[in-house]
Amino acid sequence: VTLLVSPDASPQEPFLCEVIRSSKEILAEQFQADLLWRDRWTGESSISPLIAAAETALVAGAEASMLLDSVWFNLEDNSEVAEHLNSFAAKRDLRGEARLMDLSGPISTLHNKGLVSDRLATLVSSNNWVRSSFAENRELAVLAHSSELAEYFTAAFELDWEPDSEAPTANAGPDLRVSVGEPA
Repeated sequence: VTLLVSPDASPQEPFLCEVIRSSKEILAEQFQADLLWRDRWTGESSISPLIAAAETALVAGAEASMLLDSVWFNLEDNSEVAEHLNSFAAKRDLRGEARLMDLSGPISTLHNKGLVSDRLATLVSSNNWVRSSFAENRELAVLAHSSELAEYFTAAFELDWEPDSEAPTANAGPDLRVSVGEPA
């Protein structure tokens, strides 16, 4: 387990960039993400280093799935990130897809800030994919190298990625006849 405190863990770039760039499979869920980040010193805007890291991983052959929150106050920025990543992957025939949370499922807000890398490492974090989370805010992230933990978060990601749209069916097994006083 590695504890990563922002902004200390990100002196040159967000600590998460190297994790993303070195991954062959990425499953990410994110509450807020910005496509463009303002430079700390010049104020100039450029593509988010996290998005650039995801693009680098995709070009290197990684498969990436990113689910973003879609409540009204995140919709514009998160849509921009999803559209950018989807366009980048489609133009190059890469295995990457970004989606907004389907609000018809049981989850109404995707407040998670997490990532599973190669089904071996799991990030649970308070960092949104916005510049202030890595450069200005006191944030806390835990990166755990555990296939068991990654398996749990992968299953949770898959439930969020494809929400269950069918009502459950109750099935208690075959009908039984039991006489009074008999165990059942």
